[in-house]
Amino acid sequence: MLEESTDGSSDQPRLWFRNQGLFSDHYLKARLPQLKAWETGEELAAFRRALVSLYNSKKTPLPNMNEAQTEDEFIKPVLDTLGYADSYIVQAPTKIGKRANRPDYAFFPDKATKDMAYRSSKDVDYTNCIGIADAKYWERELDLARTSDRDTFTNQNPSFQMAGYLVGTKRDWGILTNGRLWRLYSAKSHLPLGNYYQIDLVELLTDWPPESLKYFYLFFRKEALIPVDGRSFLDSVFEGSNEYAVELEADIKERAYEVVETLCHGFALGFPIEGLTSSALQGIYDNSLTLLYRLLFVFYAEARGLLPLATNRTYRDQYSMHSLTREIDDIMAKGHQLSPKSTIYYQRMGSLFKLIDAGDLVLGVPEYNGGLFNSGEHPFLEAQAIPDSFLVRAIHQLARIPDKKLGRVVAVDYNALSERHLGSIYEGLLEFKPRIALSDLVAVNEKSGTKYVPAEKYPEKKIAYKRHDLYLANDCGERKTSGSYYTPEYIVDFIVENTLDPLVAEAQGLVKNLKPQVDSEIARWQKLKGQKQNLEPTAKYDRKIAEERERLLEPYLSLKVLDPAMGSGHFLSRATDFLAEAIATDPCIERNVELTEESELTYYRRRVVENCIYGVDLNPLAVELAKLTLWLATMAKSKPLSFLNHHLKMGNSLIGAKIADLDEIPKVPGKKKRLDLSRAPKQIGQFEWIFDNKIALLLESRALIAQLPTETLKDIRQKENWESGFQQNAERFRLLADIWASTYFGNAVRWDTYNRLLDNIQLDDTEWENLIQDKRIEAARAIRREKHFFHWELEFPEVFYERDGKRKPEPGFDAVIGNPPYDVVKEDAFNHLSVAAGCGNLAGHFVARGADMVRDRGSFGMVLPLSIACGSDFESLRRYLYGRFGLLRATHYSIRPAKLFPQVDQRITILIALSCGNHPCLVESSRLYRFREGAQANVVLNARVGSGGIVKEGYIPRVGDDTGAGIYKRLGDITTSLKDYCSHAAEVQGVSLWFHSVGRYWLKAYDFMPYFARDGKRAVSADLAEIRLRCPEAAKAAVGIINSSLFYFWWMLQCDEFHLLRSQVTSFPFPPSLLEDKRLRGAATRLMEDYQRKAVRKQIHAGGSKIEMDEIHARLSRDCIRGIDKILAVHYNLTKKEISYLDTYDEEFRASEE
Repeated sequence: MLEESTDGSSDQPRLWFRNQGLFSDHYLKARLPQLKAWETGEELAAFRRALVSLYNSKKTPLPNMNEAQTEDEFIKPVLDTLGYADSYIVQAPTKIGKRANRPDYAFFPDKATKDMAYRSSKDVDYTNCIGIADAKYWERELDLARTSDRDTFTNQNPSFQMAGYLVGTKRDWGILTNGRLWRLYSAKSHLPLGNYYQIDLVELLTDWPPESLKYFYLFFRKEALIPVDGRSFLDSVFEGSNEYAVELEADIKERAYEVVETLCHGFALGFPIEGLTSSALQGIYDNSLTLLYRLLFVFYAEARGLLPLATNRTYRDQYSMHSLTREIDDIMAKGHQLSPKSTIYYQRMGSLFKLIDAGDLVLGVPEYNGGLFNSGEHPFLEAQAIPDSFLVRAIHQLARIPDKKLGRVVAVDYNALSERHLGSIYEGLLEFKPRIALSDLVAVNEKSGTKYVPAEKYPEKKIAYKRHDLYLANDCGERKTSGSYYTPEYIVDFIVENTLDPLVAEAQGLVKNLKPQVDSEIARWQKLKGQKQNLEPTAKYDRKIAEERERLLEPYLSLKVLDPAMGSGHFLSRATDFLAEAIATDPCIERNVELTEESELTYYRRRVVENCIYGVDLNPLAVELAKLTLWLATMAKSKPLSFLNHHLKMGNSLIGAKIADLDEIPKVPGKKKRLDLSRAPKQIGQFEWIFDNKIALLLESRALIAQLPTETLKDIRQKENWESGFQQNAERFRLLADIWASTYFGNAVRWDTYNRLLDNIQLDDTEWENLIQDKRIEAARAIRREKHFFHWELEFPEVFYERDGKRKPEPGFDAVIGNPPYDVVKEDAFNHLSVAAGCGNLAGHFVARGADMVRDRGSFGMVLPLSIACGSDFESLRRYLYGRFGLLRATHYSIRPAKLFPQVDQRITILIALSCGNHPCLVESSRLYRFREGAQANVVLNARVGSGGIVKEGYIPRVGDDTGAGIYKRLGDITTSLKDYCSHAAEVQGVSLWFHSVGRYWLKAYDFMPYFARDGKRAVSADLAEIRLRCPEAAKAAVGIINSSLFYFWWMLQCDEFHLLRSQVTSFPFPPSLLEDKRLRGAATRLMEDYQRKAVRKQIHAGGSKIEMDEIHARLSRDCIRGIDKILAVHYNLTKKEISYLDTYDEEFRASEE
């Protein structure tokens, strides 16, 4: 924590605690002290005196003590002073293999509870345990594996051990200490392995004011763990911190629009009004977002100690964002009006950016680089500038925000915002474009958002923008709320964990099998090293040992995870964490005792993000935002930013060529004149042959990038050179692929043109440039610039080919994850090639492309519109998925009463699929979950599924659980349906019944026409649909069935939760025995009478007409419907459990909603 001095004499930050993402800094230092729980009185002074006395008596021998001695002489006395005396169990160290399997201490609320916890002398019952603790020798590093004779279990990472103990004991809170540093970990954290709260006890006792000791005493004493009314002190702090983070995110989201608009306006002042063309405006917007990303990076890096704010006074006082924001505070407080022409502050920020890009040893600034701050990559930002009056306002909006609870403006706590919050806050900005007001504009609030319209239409409204002012709006001229479609974190967690977990399990098995061989080889090299120790240099033996250890990482680092519509990189960030945690906790992987990162987890994140993580997005600004997200997630002190250019790409995931298709040009649609195909037969296989001879060069570049950890700026430069060489080697193949794809967009390329390029692809550069001077080739390039073709095998060849150039036996990504766009589109000629052709929705095409990109025995996970699971337009896609995957698991979510995506009326299906070779597809599916506000995370993370059996076609049956699956199977066993008893169109005779074609919580059908009149004349409601049955017995049975709970369940298996389709009615299983059941006919008759008796005459105005109608509420006739349910149970062989299941299905919502 950086806490300002209160005496006004210095701006020296004080490190009272280190909060690594577990709590909110602002909550700890500002809100918490306002609460009664912060009060201590004289007890704090007595506690301090006891600790000072203890430390002074032990500080000389402590540095030489081993773990057991440190515990006995210092840690246990501190625990006793914290109130744990006689209420903790000290556990004998035990281990599995080389790993301890339980913590040193189990804490209990009192002695009696502790005594009850002993079930035997070798086991402890953790049921009533309030927390756990693990102790290490004095000042032992807590984030790295280290070998020492002072450690009970050498070469173990203490923080990883603690995360494992929390999982094993199922406790929420754990303490990890080396005597000097005391840490809190929580299983509640979204990253239990990497998030913690830490204090330096020695500094608190020797350097800081007595009051600062509260940050130790209140957090680590026994009372902090004891629940009161279900919540402990630590629970309250955790929840309070999360609540503040939610408030902060919402507040920043509200002002994000103004920040970007301010930056754009500032840049626009450097252009004459006639120079603000559409391309100039887009350049202003793109670079304003890049500048915003730079500012955010600095705020995050300073908040997390990744820039030397606390360690280098010169940096802090003269160069830092911290210093600048304090200066701006003074400007704002004094009401200074800054110049609209001077750019002093822009120049100052430019100096800071250059420091971060290149590093500065004197100031202690690492060489972060990464491209974000590279002046060569952003010439606009070098050539243009923002006047002080605009830049200062934007920085102030990013740095300061009102705290409504405290009633004052406070510094934005960037440590409380994880890097994933960036997407929620800023991803929504990507849809905006800068515009110039052609007239005075006013803001009008509409349902979809704020819309800007000419002021002359609303003369009473205040002018928002004057003529020629710059403003931001989307394609509809609206300012929508940012981040509406941003995926909630619990959905990201669910998809990533369920998609990657099978792959991690497979990797763990491979590592376990490989380890004996690796251990043997390491022992051999170590023996050779010992024999040659004084005879020759031994560096080569160290390299061999390192290579063997690297082999154990290969099963993990060879995994390839793709998000084909990555947006801000939210899914990829979580995937990075998940894989890094898996490596870090794999018991077969020896800890690297020579790491230079501050934590092993950071090291593994950096390795994973450069080896395993792939992303594509059509918006170049989204690609840069994703890079920022992943940079912040993998930053390490004194290390350059991870190299991501080779795996995060801009392009259209849906449009591109496959290598196998490039031997021949597609036939041009509508071309009447026969093309010259005389040379075509010679080309078959030629492209692949040429490509196979060249691909080794492409793969070599990517392999070198993956193998070299990014440790220095020199490594970054080397990787940039390798990637540049890759792009040059791929360019000619890319041009041929562009020409191939362009034919689907009207580019009539002839065979001979294409073949000539193919024949001469290996010409020297000069001859090649002459060869490609052709109008059709230029047209192909122009179409590529417009459509952004993305040829997967050319962009990511290492995913599809072995390093020797041979195609992989199982080419493709190990996992494809994400939340693709759901836009309704007019499909083009290229879309018609897809198995999703005809669905008219981008989501369907992304599913098709993603499923095609997954390797055999790979995994797929996406959050999608519900129509993917049940819409008729998606049937060909579903058939493809059933044939592509061996296991398909789907969970489904309504929009009423609450919804998963705030402000978006979109029913959702979360689809997890596993490829299992040629196995038929087993479908497991949840019910369509309805839920109230606040229950979203629970219904996603704890969704129940049942087996729908082997499915080859049709909708994904939403069976819900085993009971629902049993009912579904019983219905499927019936071979006749209602359709068998319906009258055909040619048949004159028949008995009519009517059903409501719109349903929600109840479905209604009648054998009478409910009263409906428009403007006083009888009419038929547009919501009623008619079907005709061949006989009265079938009609009466059908009207009873459609109103039944069993039919409601049938509908919920397959519906879009709005329309009741004729096909859903007529396909309902209908055993012939129903025709003979007089009880069913009588029950149906009583229901019709009850409907008519309880109908309510209602008048409304709609479509310019006066409507009078009978409104019928089925829930008021529940007893009649239950009577029908009992009769149907006999015909469908339902058990008592199944009858009860149907009766209570969606009971919470059906009982009160219509």
